[in-house]
Amino acid sequence: MKRSKRRRRLILLTLVVTCLVVGVVVFKKLTKKPPQVKPIVTIQICTLSDADTASWQKVKKVSLDAVDYLIEVQQKGSVEELFQSLIDAGLAYGYGVDETSVASYNDSIGDEVISSKGSRLLGIKSIGVSDTNFMVADFDYGIKMLNQQKTELEPMLKKIYQAYQKAQKK
Repeated sequence: MKRSKRRRRLILLTLVVTCLVVGVVVFKKLTKKPPQVKPIVTIQICTLSDADTASWQKVKKVSLDAVDYLIEVQQKGSVEELFQSLIDAGLAYGYGVDETSVASYNDSIGDEVISSKGSRLLGIKSIGVSDTNFMVADFDYGIKMLNQQKTELEPMLKKIYQAYQKAQKK
């Protein structure tokens, strides 16, 4: 009789331990976070010179904490064409344009330039990063909430420019 009680206790203990192990494994799988998939955003870099275009084409992708940026490079024939691409594309940045060209373009555009998406152009904005400048179209979206959501572009452009510099050293 003693043996059967011992045996029952041993079977019961084995069953409890097995259930605990299975429970812990299932609990860990249920609480494990799914892998985070970063969104992929395509950014257009518009250049004027052949040398800048060739240099930028070496940069294919830039990964930041929350987003992966795919870099698409387009060479434009003139400053006006480059600025028009910035206005039309929305997520485009100009490279290799001097500040005087930006200032003269902003002076000449007038008040009522509307993008294809219906946003009013405030002007072309020059953003200084390290030893260079990027140009971006600055829009008034017409809705206060959307205008407040404009983010600071300098940190992102700094990372993109660092990737550009790294690609040049290779």
